[in-house]
Amino acid sequence: MIEVFPVRKMCLLSFLLLLLMLPFLVHGSASAQTETLRVMVYDRENMPEEYGSCEDNAWVRYIQSRVLRELDIDLQFVRVKRADDVAQINLLAGQNEPPDIMFTYEYDFWLTLCRNGLVADITDELEENGSYLKRSHASVLPYGEIDGRQYAIPSLRSTTDVTSAFIRKDWLDRLGIDLPKEENGCYALTAEQLLEILRSFQQADFAGRGTDAPAFLSYGTTYWPMLLLIEGFYEQDAISDEDLASRPFFLYDGAKEGYRYLNTLYNAGLLNSDFAMIGENDKSQYGQAIINGDVGFWCNDSWYGFDSVNGALTKLYSTDPSAEVAAVDILAPDGRPAYKYTYHPYGMMVFVSSRSAHTDAAVRYLNWLAQPENDFVLRYGFENEHYTLEGNMPVAVSSSQMQQPRISVTDLALMYNGYAYAPDDDIDARLSLGMYMERLRSLRRDAWRVAMTNTFSIPTLTGYIPASLETVNILAAKERELRMRTIMCPAENFDEEWDRCVAAYLSAGGSRAIEAKRSAYRESIAEKKGN
Repeated sequence: MIEVFPVRKMCLLSFLLLLLMLPFLVHGSASAQTETLRVMVYDRENMPEEYGSCEDNAWVRYIQSRVLRELDIDLQFVRVKRADDVAQINLLAGQNEPPDIMFTYEYDFWLTLCRNGLVADITDELEENGSYLKRSHASVLPYGEIDGRQYAIPSLRSTTDVTSAFIRKDWLDRLGIDLPKEENGCYALTAEQLLEILRSFQQADFAGRGTDAPAFLSYGTTYWPMLLLIEGFYEQDAISDEDLASRPFFLYDGAKEGYRYLNTLYNAGLLNSDFAMIGENDKSQYGQAIINGDVGFWCNDSWYGFDSVNGALTKLYSTDPSAEVAAVDILAPDGRPAYKYTYHPYGMMVFVSSRSAHTDAAVRYLNWLAQPENDFVLRYGFENEHYTLEGNMPVAVSSSQMQQPRISVTDLALMYNGYAYAPDDDIDARLSLGMYMERLRSLRRDAWRVAMTNTFSIPTLTGYIPASLETVNILAAKERELRMRTIMCPAENFDEEWDRCVAAYLSAGGSRAIEAKRSAYRESIAEKKGN
């Protein structure tokens, strides 16, 4: 691990004195050579008034002070709502004076911005001012290239796990049902076993909501909270790398039967009937159902609900000490664990506006952010005030001390998604387990293990694929329509509805997008063989 003691050794008193002095340090130390750099920051709309705003709070002033002192850069932050970031970034990028630095998790959206001439080529600036970045991010920099030129610095992920399933083990214990385990130590169920368990949960009515209340919770504007159940039906041996690169998830071999299974759950009253009304950006109803103990099973991101203060699992365990949740895998019909999607090693695409007059300063700042001693304090705070160290792993002094004074601080730490510079073999540190309630740490590790068992990642097709980029929004809408219609239709209409929705997707540009991606994939393979 890279030592970060210059930050950790700062005592509480000196930090408090620094915060009192920050307004003077930030506004009183600029020189004639100082460059102003405007940087996008997420507004997650979760900051109480006394904390400040995403653009102005104690931690913003802390980083402004250090960057002004060390780089002679005057940082200013520009708010972008996380719930509507693509639309807002698209609007900002086209303005005469957009933020100098912006970022997005949507790779195709970044490519579109590049194609429209809104992203700066920072190849030369990286060579001159990015010496640390070139080492620390060597594995992911190629994802930010187009035709051999650098148009983004991709952030580096600490882990690539995506999806897991969770079940109320205390409910199973009350019913006398044992969860079977696989050789890797993960609990695992077949789709048939899960169906019977959900029926048992419903009839037992542990939540006291009646024997017709659903036992499985989901929401419908995105596929993440259903994905693992669909992955449990993928015909793994029939899916080639070319298929992974070119097809949407729902057209992978076997996916149709996964949707049929969800249709079965819906028509049996086991899936919440209002799932289609719960949006990706309005999860409070979803989380509250877990906290209230209303449901016995759900799928989601493998890290969902673990937040130290506001996470659904944290609140469930705090309000119901008898609750016990287990991470569980889904077994495919052939007996293997579900064939699961994992992230690429990069996260956000961090880029500089083509209209920026400060590309040198932007790369100097990103290079500064990439240095662990700078990232660590933004990510974890100060030793003994916010955390103590157990080996490589920071452990929160208390959940309230760790989170409440540091809301969304990691949104300032653009170069890493998580503790990506922890030792590769220290998964506890990479998962930041010390930031979670102690009772939840083994569960988070188990969820990671489920998510990382029998996995694939989608080959990245760099460069422009017009047939794909030009139809991305309409195809996303067609996929959402397929998800709603095929899950909610009467069972006897499923095949007809499936065929109709697939045909609509393909005719709306899906066929052209798939074929264009196939061609791009074949070209990339031929190019690799040629090299």
